[in-house]
This record gives sequence, structure tokens and C-alpha cells, in this order.
Amino acid sequence: MTGFFKHRDVLLRLTASAVFFTSIISPDLLGAQEKKNFSINVDVRVGREDALLDVFKTISEQFDDELRAVGTAYTAGEILFAEKRYDDAVSNYQTVLSKGKKYPYLTESAKLRLAQTMLQLADYPEAHRFARDVAASSNKFLSVEAWFTIARAHLAEGKIDRAEDAFKNMLAVNPAYIDLLKVDLLAGLIAFEKGNYLEASTHFQKHQDDIPSIYYSIACYCQLKDIAKAVSSYQNLLSKAKKGTWVDRSRILIGEAIYQTGDFELAMTFFGPVSRRDAPPSLRVLALYRLACIDFKKKNYNRSELTLQNLLKENENHTLRTDWMYLLATIPVYERDWNRTIRDEGRYTSTKGVAPAPRSIPADQLAPEAEFRVIWAYMALGSYHDVIKLTDKFFKKYNKNSLTGYALLLQGVAYDQLKNTDKAIDSYQTLVDLYPQSPAAGKAVYLMTLSLHKAQEPARIVSALNHMNEGIQHQEQTKSDEWRKNTLFWIAEGYYSIQDWVHAEQTYQRFVELAPDSPSVPYALQGLAASLAAQGPEKYDQAKIYAEQAITRAQELGNQAVASDAKFQLGKLYFNMKNFEQALGQIDAYVQESTSPVRVPEALYASGLALYKQQFYGEAIGRWKKVVDSYRFSPFRSLAYLQMGKTQFGLGQYDQAIATYQALAANYPNSPESQEAQFQIIQSYYNKGDVRGAYQQFMAFKNAYPGDERIKGIAEMLLAAYQSQGSKNLHSGELSELLRASPGSNTAAAILWERGAALFNKKDYAAAQKYFQRIMLSYPNDEYAAQAYYYNAECYFFLNNMDEAASAYKAFYINYPADKMVPQAMFQVGVAGFNKKDYMKAAEGFGEFLKRFPQHQLAKDAALNIALCNKKAFKLDEAIKSYQNYLLLFPGDAKDAFVKLQIGILHAMKGNYKQAIQDFESVPGGTAERTEAQYRIGEAYQNLHNDAGAQQAYERLMGLGPKDNDFRIAGLIELAKMLESKGGSGLASVYSDIANSSRNQDIVLMAQQKLKELKGGQ
Repeated sequence: MTGFFKHRDVLLRLTASAVFFTSIISPDLLGAQEKKNFSINVDVRVGREDALLDVFKTISEQFDDELRAVGTAYTAGEILFAEKRYDDAVSNYQTVLSKGKKYPYLTESAKLRLAQTMLQLADYPEAHRFARDVAASSNKFLSVEAWFTIARAHLAEGKIDRAEDAFKNMLAVNPAYIDLLKVDLLAGLIAFEKGNYLEASTHFQKHQDDIPSIYYSIACYCQLKDIAKAVSSYQNLLSKAKKGTWVDRSRILIGEAIYQTGDFELAMTFFGPVSRRDAPPSLRVLALYRLACIDFKKKNYNRSELTLQNLLKENENHTLRTDWMYLLATIPVYERDWNRTIRDEGRYTSTKGVAPAPRSIPADQLAPEAEFRVIWAYMALGSYHDVIKLTDKFFKKYNKNSLTGYALLLQGVAYDQLKNTDKAIDSYQTLVDLYPQSPAAGKAVYLMTLSLHKAQEPARIVSALNHMNEGIQHQEQTKSDEWRKNTLFWIAEGYYSIQDWVHAEQTYQRFVELAPDSPSVPYALQGLAASLAAQGPEKYDQAKIYAEQAITRAQELGNQAVASDAKFQLGKLYFNMKNFEQALGQIDAYVQESTSPVRVPEALYASGLALYKQQFYGEAIGRWKKVVDSYRFSPFRSLAYLQMGKTQFGLGQYDQAIATYQALAANYPNSPESQEAQFQIIQSYYNKGDVRGAYQQFMAFKNAYPGDERIKGIAEMLLAAYQSQGSKNLHSGELSELLRASPGSNTAAAILWERGAALFNKKDYAAAQKYFQRIMLSYPNDEYAAQAYYYNAECYFFLNNMDEAASAYKAFYINYPADKMVPQAMFQVGVAGFNKKDYMKAAEGFGEFLKRFPQHQLAKDAALNIALCNKKAFKLDEAIKSYQNYLLLFPGDAKDAFVKLQIGILHAMKGNYKQAIQDFESVPGGTAERTEAQYRIGEAYQNLHNDAGAQQAYERLMGLGPKDNDFRIAGLIELAKMLESKGGSGLASVYSDIANSSRNQDIVLMAQQKLKELKGGQ
């Protein structure tokens, strides 16, 4: 079932109610006198609208074209517009246009309102006409609203490019409009209609308290197939609005998205609530239809049918009616109600077009599909002539349709059922020749093989004589008519040739009863024994009796060849009964008596199996070796080779087994036995501990038989062997070959992880990344997949590819939201942005981390990094806010002094030195930050040209530590300069402190020189 509506259908119907109009008359547009004339004291409370309309009507009629009359007509229109009485509102706005020509501000406002009214009435040409008049207005407020209306009208018409052009014109008139919710919402809708769902979602996500925005976010996520985010937004919507149209529309969108994934149970939880009686009718219909589809998928046909019938009854003109009718017609097919299938499907094949084609089915496929189902129904009813006739018509009408192959298959079966073997073969052959790619072709080959087998001599006898002598076994003439008796034998042979064991048994037995003296009786007894044996172990005892009778009767008739064959047959029967000693005796007797070059090697092979079952392995190998050495052209020679090799393998004679298997492969290179032999050679090398030899043989086997289903298993076995022996024995080329041969292998993923991790730890990130990405692509469901995703991102990070790193980290935590490394990955997204110097992206990444993991051990770092990013981007106000937010989030934190210091530095950078001083003063004492803060207080006072304050601040550094702090030393140097300029006292103590505290030798020498100078020295 495909999607039953386009998202655009729903979105555009919601636009009118989602985007709210603002008042379009600005008070600033009226002069003082005009304001006075226009103003009227009226009660505009809710519920008084009708009373107001009466007042305005009186004023309008009394003053005709005066300003107050025109104004009251406009205001009446506004009230009617607000009440959605659009036709009445139009009349009032038209009055303003006809009477208010002297007041352009009012007429333009009325035109704009007319455009918006026409938009509500879906009269888009008229909406464009009125809005374009206003768009050219010199009044920017009205012009920008007009362009907004034009953009909405184009969007409603599906003219997305024109809507986008109008949107750009709107922003050209007033760029500040972009900050309005309704404008941002319109931008999102335009992006959505262009298929830019991710861009659209960024617009809608800005307004998570606005219900329409939340709904459109859900629509975007559904289009992006991000069900998790859609459900998250839906939960946000429920927190704002427990019920209502927005909620129901969201349920439909999410339900449909989930339905398309095949999770019908979960989809039902969203469609179910919208199926209630009081749900909006248009949405309830969609929900009920999808529930019917889900019931159909779950084989709840009765409930699906009941729902569809109710939909048809209650919605006579709905656009989905044909889809409902078609689904109804499909139900009988799955219920195997063939007569009803023919009746219901007929409505779609009628040339009169009783019902239009369902929207969800291509028009060119509808009629063929329906007609094929009719053919299928006739086949199920056993109406084979109808099947043949309808298939001929179908083939002529739709000879290029994919269903034609299936129709020919049914025709062939119908001919077979009608015993027309030649015609059946013709149908199958036509199918195979003309439609070799059809899935039906394989079945046709199988059925044609049976038909051709029946067309050979025994089967032709069966099809001819069985049809002519249907009741031969019940006729008295059969007892005296030799021809009729012999006919029964050939009928039995025919049944046997097509493996119809039951009929073969019955017919052989009837023949033996009717013709006990016939020379064909030994053969019939052999056939009877074989037919019984073929029916299973429960009939082995009966089969043994008839096999023994065949030996006795053949000996009585002097037919030694048949007697010997019967002994061989009895030996095989004993073998199947697991009486291997008796089996060996009978088979050896046959070997001694028979001179047949065809059957003797078969008997020798069988005797070897009997010996093997009795654990006489050496003797068994001897029998098979005799077949190999003496019967070069026997079809059992390759089998004897194979059994020799398997027995040697089982005995642990791996070198001998390898030699035997190699001889088999050399003598019978294209046989199934050769393929098995080459497989066993791999096992032999592996079992003897030669893993590298096993690998070499594996590669030869893989190249020779690329489709063998055992390749993956062997590759996994070799991978496990290499892994257990350590990576020293594993060459990269061999590893690659084994990995390619074992997609989805747990062992392969483990080896890739080990290789990648080792290279990562060696800091060879480029090489390591290849292994991680191989796990991501080839083993997405393996236990190592999550780690591979994360360390793939880490490789990008350490390779300094920050854009790719950020994307990879996001891919990790989106695909593995519950993984323990998700917090680290989200944090690294911010770090990647920072390293790239994209500080705003970095701040956004750290912000998302902090929002999701406010209690994480990295939360404090994230909060500080946000502030640092803003500082780096020179967004100083944002940086200050971020640091202040840190203090609120983490009161009393060890970083408190550092953060307060940073806030002061930022205020100083802005030139707000007084505030900076307050911030620096707030830095707690006893910290290294306090010393720097004290220095910066002095610096700020200097910038304020308050030397006294600066000197006092620097003097306080004398009592602070640590003594060798660079900021303390710098402050003391500034203090010395100030004292020196004033010739004040205390200069010696300052220089002495500098000389004793500084770690900078140049500064120490300077201070010592100053001290000498103060003492009068040179």
C-alpha cells in the first residue's frame, strides 16, 4: 500500500489558520485631526461584535463619504473578517474602496484586507490582483504585508518559485520582517515545498512553543524518515495541546511514516485515536483507510472489509473510493473465495469503466493485474478451458507485461490437467523462450521436464491407454484379454517412470493377479517391490517379500539376469532397512553372478557402503578402489573416489585423502563430486594444521565455485583460526579476501576492530579509519559497529578534518542514541567546530550537549566553552551571558573565581571599566584569579584616568600572592612607574619586592638597577 496523500495537501490547507494576520492600519499613519475624526468610543469586548456592526452601519449611512463613515465601514469589515464572515467583510471593504478615494491609507488597507480575504476564500487570482496594487505602495508597512500575502497565495497554488520570489521582495521592503514568527513559518513552508526538509525544520524548530511550528517540524522529520525526532516533536506537541486538529494531523503524518517502515503495530497506535467519531472527518477517513490496510496486512480480512465498506457507505465522493474498492476486490483472493474474486475483479476489466482506476496502482498495470486474477480464480475452480481461453487473450493484449509469464504457466498446467501434453509443452516453451527472466520461468522448466518425460514412450502409453481404458481394471474382459493384461503392465511402468508410486503399486499388483503366468511377472514383481520401497520405511517389509518373490519367479522361469538384478534390489532394500550384513550378502551374490559392466560397478560401490556402515573401513576402501581401477567409464567411479577420500579423512589419513580428492578433481573436473572433493581438500589441510595451505585451497575453491553457499562458512573458520593464532600469521591481502568472503561475520568484524584499534593506538589514523569504515558498511548490526562509528569520527578529528569529524560524531549518536559514548561524541562536535575556528557552530554543539546532559561530568566544560566560543567570535555580550549562566548553573563551583574574572575582562574589552571593576572586586580572595583581578582593577582605573584608584589597586598587590605571579609583578611595575613619576615614597620597597619575587631575570636586573639608582649608585 503506498502513501495515500501528499504532505503538501495537508500543509497548504493549514496555512490559512497557522499564519495570523496583524492589524494593517498603523496609528502613525493618521494625522492628529484625522485621528480625532476617526476615533470613536466603542465597546470592542468579545461578544459585542453584532452590536458594534449596528452602530457602524448607522454612522456609515449618516455620514456617507466622510472619514468617519469610511472608517466605520473598514472597522466593520475588520470585525466580520475576524469572525470569518468573509463575504460580508468583502462588502464593507468594497465600500471603503468606493467611498474612501480621498483617504489612500484606508483604501490601500482595504485592498490588502480584500487580498487576504480572497486568500481565505481560495480565490487566488483575486488575492493576487488586490495584493499587487498594495505591494507597490510607498507605505512600507502595507507593501511588506502585501508581498507576504502574494507569497502565501503562490504557495497555496503550488507555485513555489514564485512564492519564493515574493518572499524575497517582502524582505527587500522590510528586512526586519524575517524575525516575525509568521514570516519564519512561511519560509519553512517554502523550503518544505521545495523538498528542503532539513532547512525547513530549522525554521520550525525555532518556535517550539508555537503549535503550528511543532506540527510542521513533525512533517519535516517524517519526510526525512527520522521517526525518532518526529515522535519527540509529537510529544512536545502533546504537552502544548492534548487534543485538537493539530494533534490529529500529526498522528496521521507519523502513522503514515511508520506504516511505510512496516511496523504496523506501532502505526496503529497513531491511526487509532484519529478513527474516533468526533475526529475531523477528512482525517478520520485517512486513519480508517490505513487501519483497513493494516488489518489486510495482518490477515484480519473481515475487519478490513467491514472498515472499507463503511468508508464507501459514508463517503460517496471521496477521492480514495477507488482504492477502497480495489482493496475490497483483493480480499477474496487472499480468502480463496474464487467466485467472488471473479465477480469483484470484473469491475476493473469492464470496458465501460464502471470504476476509475485506483490512484495507487499504475493505469497500465491495473487491467492486466485484474484480468490475471480472474485467470487464477478459474484455475483454482478447475475451469481449465476458461484458463486456456483467457490466457490466449491475455497473451495477445499484454505480451510485454510481467504477468504474462505467469499466465502461460497456468495455461500449461491447465493443458496438463486436460492431458494435452503437447500443448502443455508448447505453453511452457513459449514462457521459457519469451520470458526467461520471469520468476515463472524456473517453474515452467520443471513442469516442462515432467511433460517431456511423460511424452517419452512409457508416458505416451500411459496417457493414451489410460485415457482409452479408464475402467480396464474393472472389466471382466481383462481376465481373458491378453492385450488388456499387458496394457496394465505398461500403464504400471508409465506410472513408475513419473514416480507415481501408489498407482504404480496398484497397477503392478493388478497385473500380477490377472497374469500370474506371464513372463513379465518377475519384472512386475521387481517394479512392485521398488514402488513399495519408494513409499517409505513402513512398506519395506512388503517390498522385501515381493523382491524375494521376484528372485524365485525369475529362477523358475530361467531368467537368471532378472534373478540377479532382484538380488541386487533386495540388497539395497536391506541396506535401507539398516541390515547391512544381509545387504552385503545379497550385493556380493549379484557381483559374483552378473557380467553387466554397467551394474557391477554400482554393486561394488554399494557393497563398499555396506562395509563402511559395519566399520570395515579398509575393506570398504578396497571395494571403491576396485571401481576406480577397473571401471574407468562408470558413473560410480567419481562417487567411489569421493567415498574413499571421506573415509581416509575420517581415519585421520589427511595426506591420502588429499591425494584421492586431487585425483577425483583431475579426472572429473566439472562434476559435482569434483566440487565436493575440492571443498574436502580445504578441510583436510585445516584438520592437519596447515592453515595457510587451507587458505590457498580455499582461494582456488572460491574462484572455481563463487556461488557455493559454503564459502562464507569456510572463510569464517579460517578467520577464527588466524585470530586464535595471532595476527602474525595474517597477511593483509589474505585478511581482505577472507573478509570479502564472509559478509556479516562476527569473527570478521572482531578482526577488523582489532586491526583498526591497533593502528589507532599507533596514531595511524588514516589506516585505522579504513577498518572502522569497513565495519560500518559491512557489519552495521555487529557489536563492534557502534565503536566503529565513534572511532571513525575520532580518526577524522585527529586527522584535522573537522567538518567530517562533526558529521561522523552526529552519525554515531543518531544511530546509537543509547551508547555510553554519546555524551563524549556530542561534546566532540563542539570541539571540532572550535578547532576549525567556526566558533558559532562550536557554541551550538556545546549548547546541545549541555541541554541534553546537564549533569554530565563534561557539562561544566561545555558551559565554559560556550562562553569562550562567543568570546572568540567577539560576541562579547553573549560571552558575558554565557559566563553568568555558568554561575547560575553551577553555584559555588571551583571555577567560580575564574568565571567572575572572565566576566570582568569581557566588560573591560567592551570599555565598560566601572562594571569591570565591580566584577573584578567580586573575585574571591585566596585564589590565583584574585591576584590577576587586582591587577586588572588597577588597569581599569588607569583606563578611567583615575590614577589614585589605580595606585591604590596596585598597592594592594603587595599583600597578595603568589609572590612570583606575573600579574602581581606587572602591577608592581606599574605602581613603581606611578610612584616614580610623582617622586613619592615607598619606591624602594616596591622595587625590592620585584627583585625578590620575579622569575624574569631581565625584570630582576631592572629592579636591582633601580634600587642602586635610588641609593645613589651608578
